[in-house]
Amino acid sequence: MGTKTLLAYRSPEGRYRTEKHMIGNRNGFLIAEGVADGTLITEFDASGEILGLFLSEDKNTESVLRDFVCRSSQGIEIVVEAVKSYEKVALKATCIGCGKGGSIFREMDFADPGLVKNVPVVPLFRCTSCGKRYYSMTDEYLKTLVHNNTSLFSDEELEEKRKDEALFVKTLHEYIIRIFASKKISRVRTQVV
Repeated sequence: MGTKTLLAYRSPEGRYRTEKHMIGNRNGFLIAEGVADGTLITEFDASGEILGLFLSEDKNTESVLRDFVCRSSQGIEIVVEAVKSYEKVALKATCIGCGKGGSIFREMDFADPGLVKNVPVVPLFRCTSCGKRYYSMTDEYLKTLVHNNTSLFSDEELEEKRKDEALFVKTLHEYIIRIFASKKISRVRTQVV
């Protein structure tokens, strides 16, 4: 079986965006960007929702992306091409504030990634038409977040997760909904792709 190639586009500001490929059992893409304390890899599904965030202390963004792809997808080689501009991540969703479709983008795309010191745990998006803010939280993202950050949870909470992961994730969603509702930030719902 031969090596497959995955094309990644490097923007002038040093963001890398892969073309769409299979991530687990879904079609998606990756973005790698150098942040203040290392490299952030973000996994997206085809609709633009985030499946996982992975932070490395290594500041060599291209190397971190290559290692990440090699670990998660055996037999794939990254081929990097430079591009003149970065394609921001747009959610396949309609804004509930203004009704416009295709106008909801990842907030991280509007920041200089090298200046980002605190990567938001809950991914934030905003409508470029009316400014309404959203958070995105898939079950898969929440499961990955808990799995990668068990130190944030008590032994009792981890035992609840072990007994019934679906109920544990549902409870976490409810906490998150209350937090963001108080800030008037809605959960975005994407269309199935």
